[in-house]
Amino acid sequence: VLAVDSAPSARGGLRHKAARRGAAEVVQAHVASAAEIDFIETGSLDFVLAEGLLCCMTDHAGAVRQIARILRPAGRAWLSVMKHAPAGDPRSVTAGEWASILGGMRVLRSGAGLFTRWALVSPRP
Repeated sequence: VLAVDSAPSARGGLRHKAARRGAAEVVQAHVASAAEIDFIETGSLDFVLAEGLLCCMTDHAGAVRQIARILRPAGRAWLSVMKHAPAGDPRSVTAGEWASILGGMRVLRSGAGLFTRWALVSPRP
């Protein structure tokens, strides 16, 4: 399991939780932006969980490129974003940007709730 978060405190918390559950040896925690994860091998992951990730950063395109790069051809990614954000917030993902993000991936399922948009995607062949 590879975990990436831009907050150093998140890495410490994850290490502590993994150790308490006897999973310390299988969890690798890294501090980095999701748009700058070149240390993860291309085509090496089966699954990426990006729950609310894009709404916490400004380089959405960079993060999505990295997600597509690190997934195996049959890999899957769960993406979700908040539907509503304060006007002018550079972290917000507009409906148009969301459509563009999904246009670059193979969409297996997608939908929207009251507050979020979500999609299960895989890389395009």
